Amino acid sequence: REKAYDVRDSRVKGFVIRVNPSGAMSYAVQYARGKRVNLGKVGVIKPSQAREKAIQILADHTHGIAPQPASQPKHAIPLLKHFLADDYGPWITTHNVAGAEDLKTLERHFSHLFDRYLNEITIQDLEKWRTHKLATKAMLPNTINRTITPLRSLLSKAVEWNVIAENGLAGLKVLKYDDTRIRYLAEDERSQLFDTLACRENTLKAQRRNANTWRKERKYECYPEIMAHEFADHVLPMIILSLNTGIRKSELFRIKRQHINLAQNTVFIEKSKNYLARYVPLNKTARNMLVIWLAQTNRLQSPWLFPSPYDPNKAITCVYKAWVKVLRDSNIMNFRWHDMRHDFASNLVMKGVSLYAVQKLLGHKKIDQTMKYAHLAPDYIAESVGRLD
Repeated sequence: REKAYDVRDSRVKGFVIRVNPSGAMSYAVQYARGKRVNLGKVGVIKPSQAREKAIQILADHTHGIAPQPASQPKHAIPLLKHFLADDYGPWITTHNVAGAEDLKTLERHFSHLFDRYLNEITIQDLEKWRTHKLATKAMLPNTINRTITPLRSLLSKAVEWNVIAENGLAGLKVLKYDDTRIRYLAEDERSQLFDTLACRENTLKAQRRNANTWRKERKYECYPEIMAHEFADHVLPMIILSLNTGIRKSELFRIKRQHINLAQNTVFIEKSKNYLARYVPLNKTARNMLVIWLAQTNRLQSPWLFPSPYDPNKAITCVYKAWVKVLRDSNIMNFRWHDMRHDFASNLVMKGVSLYAVQKLLGHKKIDQTMKYAHLAPDYIAESVGRLD
């Protein structure tokens, strides 16, 4: 089922098997209302052994002896790596749109905790990790907070499934940071960015022509030709779409060809950060780009708008290296991919578009998230005070 449920024993009242959405099962005994003790995984211990433990715990509770969950044998609580592989991994990739990304985050940043039992992961472990990240300036505070979230969610789900008694990171405080940062492109930066992208396009096309000339001379199979009006690869189309729609990078990767409606000039965002599907209108710049890109990639027969160059059946999942090189060649500092979303919103507000409209275009759940752009609105403060006249 979508949620965990219990299968109760017909012989011993309170003795249950907990069945998780992933299919993993474990024995438990409920000795009082809302209180239970995990006894071990199904398949690890025998039903008769688990039933005997349940009877002993129920008998102790009757005589006023409180069960001690912490005294369970270690094998009753899984290692983080086993819980990820057997239970949490299959569940989150099925039920969460960003599940695969969360698993990558856990593997990339917390693999040093994989051999720990779930109940042994503590706040001190995370404090040590983020202190190192701050000291080496490897991450900004808001990035650290976002990176820790998947691990906290995993432990919360383990508590919900009665795998552990409590979340060891429940009391971890988030780092404070300035969430009003707004970075958008100045006009000279915008010009320099597209000059660099145009140069990059010409270079890649020239490299393709040279490669095919070399292959023809040796009678090798040639790469597909890139026509003069086509794009060299996915980088420029993705940047054009991001700057002109404000779509999040994660949303951009998940757009399918069927989500593009050129008749109505819209792109449908099926899965968003806030689980709020929305239609984003396309301006002429974005639409003209998509007409070319859709025709160019049609031969790949991929369901994705931006298919992987290695496997068309999969979507692109990373543009980091190309993006960093473009910024370096453009001499643009302190500008992240996500800042193209800020650039989109800032330009709309500065051109008089209402904050409510910007909120809907960005897919913000609350207007509070959009209000940080309010100071960019022409005469915004003056108009508010003027209403007193």
